[in-house]
Amino acid sequence: AWQKGIHIFDVEITTDYLIFQHQPLRDFKATARLSRDGLDEILAHWGNVSDLRGRISFGRVPEADLAIGVGPISLSELDSLGMHPLPISLDGIFSGRLKAKGPIDGPSLNGDFTIEKGTVGSFQYDRALVNFSGNLPYLLLSDSKVWIGKNSFSLKGGLDFTLRNFLRGIKVGNSE
Repeated sequence: AWQKGIHIFDVEITTDYLIFQHQPLRDFKATARLSRDGLDEILAHWGNVSDLRGRISFGRVPEADLAIGVGPISLSELDSLGMHPLPISLDGIFSGRLKAKGPIDGPSLNGDFTIEKGTVGSFQYDRALVNFSGNLPYLLLSDSKVWIGKNSFSLKGGLDFTLRNFLRGIKVGNSE
């Protein structure tokens, strides 16, 4: 029956925490349907501010079609998502969505994030909208802005994860 793809298993995981890349994910819960073709209907939550949805196919080249939602969460808490230590001082309230699609070993990433009442080093702002796409280690920004009071400024460049300070390649410019 497994060879014919008939068997499908319902998968459920619930734990107080799960260690991922040496970091605990609090209150981790996940469900999915497992078949010979892959994991479908994936739904995972950790804490009350993060979720993962989508599917992973087990074809000749395993592929993902996943979306991760985060927030609102304080940037100071990103260490619980495996992003510690951050390269520079960051603060603010972070929320958004990251989509990963394609081969598991190098999917295409698209992200849309908002940061409220933020600080990067000594730079303070009211709100930032960060949109990016590409493949790791470099994600190109598009239609990204930062607001200080009633003034808005464009964000150009990208997130370069080959650098210790992955924000180094971002330039702030006047929208006009």
